[in-house]
Amino acid sequence: MKQAFEPGNVNIQSLSDRFEISNLLLDLAAAIDTDDKAALNHIFTANAIVKDPLPQITRGQHQISNANIHIDGDTASAKTLCHCPGRPTVKYFYYVDSLQRTDQGWRITKRVNLSLAR
Repeated sequence: MKQAFEPGNVNIQSLSDRFEISNLLLDLAAAIDTDDKAALNHIFTANAIVKDPLPQITRGQHQISNANIHIDGDTASAKTLCHCPGRPTVKYFYYVDSLQRTDQGWRITKRVNLSLAR
């Protein structure tokens, strides 16, 4: 299995890409928590596919961690653990994202939520 971070392939561009993608994921979590729909234009591509089987997350109840990011040129994938402590049913799930480098920076092209039984 290919590791998310391969020390032999470290260069300034790969570090910059990883940093930008990590910040994009954090920005999305903040946008969800504050219901900032305008911010989504800077996070998703115009034709992004979002498959969200979960109900809307309560504001301020959204925590992400353990982002596993794989970069391959101008595309990337990320699998990020999410915890919603205020949710009465599904509290843990993964965001699985496909990303594309655009002229405006990295953007999410597809997002799928995978539930975890807890």
